[in-house]
Amino acid sequence: KYLQESLCHDDGELKLEFEQGVTFHDIWGAIYSVSSLSWLSPDQDFPQEHIHYASEINGRAYFIVPEHIIVFHPHYTSDPGDPLFRDEGGRRRFSTAFYADLLAPLGASAVLRLDDSGPADLDPADFLRAGLHYEDLRAH
Repeated sequence: KYLQESLCHDDGELKLEFEQGVTFHDIWGAIYSVSSLSWLSPDQDFPQEHIHYASEINGRAYFIVPEHIIVFHPHYTSDPGDPLFRDEGGRRRFSTAFYADLLAPLGASAVLRLDDSGPADLDPADFLRAGLHYEDLRAH
């Protein structure tokens, strides 16, 4: 139910978008792994806050495993005085400061960069200021 609500668009159609190379097998394997760690159970209730942040206008932050794994995509590195988001070309773009402000109160402890999506010059300063450990795990 959570995935359906968080991935539904305004027209009610379910739309799944995967990064290149990610398969349903990968996703089900991940769900099985987190279930076996008791991080996720079939009867788990997802707070409305999780559904709220999954919206494209509210951050596109997906609580894959609440309190453990949150997936997000910053669009630009914040400079002092920058807004937390920008509306460009009919889409909302979110800054690193937006995600740092979102993650720290949720009890996050680390941000892991896993791929090259997002700005090439992503600066982790906002995450570090929020007390989050930052690690770049991209293959170089």
